[in-house]
Amino acid sequence: MIATGRLTQQIAIEEPTATQDAYGAVTHSWATKYYCWAAIETPSGREAILSGQPQGVLNHVVRIRYKSDITPKMRVKWGSRVLNIGSVIDPGQRHEELQLVCTEVL
Repeated sequence: MIATGRLTQQIAIEEPTATQDAYGAVTHSWATKYYCWAAIETPSGREAILSGQPQGVLNHVVRIRYKSDITPKMRVKWGSRVLNIGSVIDPGQRHEELQLVCTEVL
């Protein structure tokens, strides 16, 4: 079980939503599913060529209490920072915590 004292960062877990206006146009946006406390580690970073330009990419591991419906289609909002979830790990399949392996493009 993750120690409460290690959960020092407040985050939002967001999921993609699509809404349709009166004319049938679809608008894609993000809606907050959860607010929760997390422990965030940044084990590595690198430079990558994205859209033809060099950009920094940070890798993060976000640890939160277990929630059964978190998927890689969601994202983490950490203040003004956006972390894209690459994988969701339930260590030992114990349903105590989740490790969200995320990337952030700077």
